[in-house]
Amino acid sequence: MSTSFSSPLLKRRIKFVYILHLMLWVLMFARLFPELCLRMGFRARLMVEKWPFPQGELWEYVWCFGSIIPTLFGYISLGRSRAGLMRISLSGTVVFGLGSVTVGCFMNAFELMNYYQTRVAKHYFYDFPVIVLAYIFFSLCVQVHGFAVYFGYKLYSIWSVNTRKVR
Repeated sequence: MSTSFSSPLLKRRIKFVYILHLMLWVLMFARLFPELCLRMGFRARLMVEKWPFPQGELWEYVWCFGSIIPTLFGYISLGRSRAGLMRISLSGTVVFGLGSVTVGCFMNAFELMNYYQTRVAKHYFYDFPVIVLAYIFFSLCVQVHGFAVYFGYKLYSIWSVNTRKVR
């Protein structure tokens, strides 16, 4: 397959991956929203007290507010095949997307092992352990960010070669 035909295909695929990332971001933002309202002084104490999730961890805030920016850079780069913006998107996705998810995996590993051994979790969401939901989220994030990095790197290499040919 030549590079001129693979770029539109890769663009379609990475747009789909960015849509999946946006869906994950909305889930995480909805999870952190009541706590954010409370921290900003809005009267959401009743909503936070009824919220069945534990308090947000630092990696969740880093992922939520750090991983959406590289995705926006990547989406903007698709319009005119801008290799520089895609490079920023790739490095930001690795650092803020995959990096924060990796930190979250390691921070919650003991809680997951404790749940595996005792079948008793610290927090439940409609009788389902929150730690299991967290690791489902981790696995989805690793896949989405992994595909974003893969497709983005392929596009970056195609665009870089085309830019060098023009010069």
